[in-house]
Amino acid sequence: MGSYVCLCSAGSTLDASGTQCIETSKGTCWLKVINGRCEININGATLKSHCCSTLGEAWGSPCAKCEPDQFCTKGYARVRGTICQDVNECEVFPGVCINGKCVNTVGSFICQCPSGMTVDATGRTCIDLRTEQCYLSHEDERCGAPIPGRHRVDACCCSVGVAWGPECDECPEKGSQEYSQLCPRGPGFANRGDFVNGRPFLKDINECKMIHSLCSNGKCRNTIGSFRCRCDNGFALDSDERNCTDIDECRISPDLCGQGTCVNTGGDFECECFEGYESGFMMMKNCMGE
Repeated sequence: MGSYVCLCSAGSTLDASGTQCIETSKGTCWLKVINGRCEININGATLKSHCCSTLGEAWGSPCAKCEPDQFCTKGYARVRGTICQDVNECEVFPGVCINGKCVNTVGSFICQCPSGMTVDATGRTCIDLRTEQCYLSHEDERCGAPIPGRHRVDACCCSVGVAWGPECDECPEKGSQEYSQLCPRGPGFANRGDFVNGRPFLKDINECKMIHSLCSNGKCRNTIGSFRCRCDNGFALDSDERNCTDIDECRISPDLCGQGTCVNTGGDFECECFEGYESGFMMMKNCMGE
């Protein structure tokens, strides 16, 4: 008699005092709801109030669209009792700042980017928008074979470049974590700063336009995520499949000219016939009797 009992809503439990409800149920926090479907899992174990008061548009599995809190403003949540408290997004969403450092602020957060990088339109990813020299060779800490023009580091290192910038920084090795961060879709794609549904839109790099020296003695054809060289007659792809080199017909077929000496030329060959012999016409260049 003369007492009371506190009953908490689903997803909350009473604290030790028995007088305050604490939110305890955690679920998946979703960044976007597109055509009725929840997309982009921000964090797999998040309190509903933390999710819906900050970055999330939906919560749980199956997901339900977030409803605004009538008592707390954006960036604040009622986790313990009825008091609106600032949500520390940096703790709630580990890794929320891609390539940067998360700093909690009152009611929000900011991403601090390393020197030379700029936060993108989402405010959550640091991207390098600087354009510098891109190099095709890097030996003994020295760069060589510069590509004409200035290029972003991802366009350089996610294509055929091996080093970038005024300090001749070597591109990250393929398969490494650094490479995956710089080239999340793999070779041949770069982030141009565009976003679709909250995700970076990685566009194909047109190596043929970027590097005019590709496919010498042939034609460069861009493909999705790469390129191909179509060699002129008398030329074949080199081991790197980036340029076309002359086919030495004289070395391949020493007796090609018959009664004469084979002389290799760029993309072709000529026959210098012995006395009393002459070269044929058109394709028949071997030396025959007069």
